[in-house]
Amino acid sequence: MRNVPGKEQKMVVDAVMAHLRGRIVGAAFDATGMGWTVAEDMGRKYGLREDPQGAGVVMALKFTEEWYRLEMPPLKAAFEDNSLALIRDVEHVGDLRMVKVIRGIPRVPPVREGETGKKRHGDYAIALALAYWASRMRWTEYSYVATGAAVLPDGPIGADDDDSYERYDSLTHALRRIF
Repeated sequence: MRNVPGKEQKMVVDAVMAHLRGRIVGAAFDATGMGWTVAEDMGRKYGLREDPQGAGVVMALKFTEEWYRLEMPPLKAAFEDNSLALIRDVEHVGDLRMVKVIRGIPRVPPVREGETGKKRHGDYAIALALAYWASRMRWTEYSYVATGAAVLPDGPIGADDDDSYERYDSLTHALRRIF
């Protein structure tokens, strides 16, 4: 989000996360540079996942040479295998072309390029690599769903009436017979 202050970026991300909360099992965040504050705040709210096998929704990634070495080749292979199709956009294509092999590792170089005043840093290439990485993760959802209160024909157990103990006692006997 160009020229959007950090606080407002967090508000946008939080609104998206809140809207998707019932359907999301994981979210990968670029935690390099200023992205760390967004990832950290969302991790506090939705659960920070410290490792790929851990719990939490938000996985904050800091791009290292090792990450690029392991994760850029599968992205390239997805393009070559036609298993990844994207809409053509001049800026997006430009960002993807910024990926260079540096010391044997495909990555976005630290030099910014683009129109004067609108320098790009290959953000789309990085976002796409991150999204493709997240799509291959083994996210696991853990949840708890309450079964509700036990109900007998006369009403729920524990109601504030004189015969609640008798109903509880008869339910206990019935369960013992079943099990």
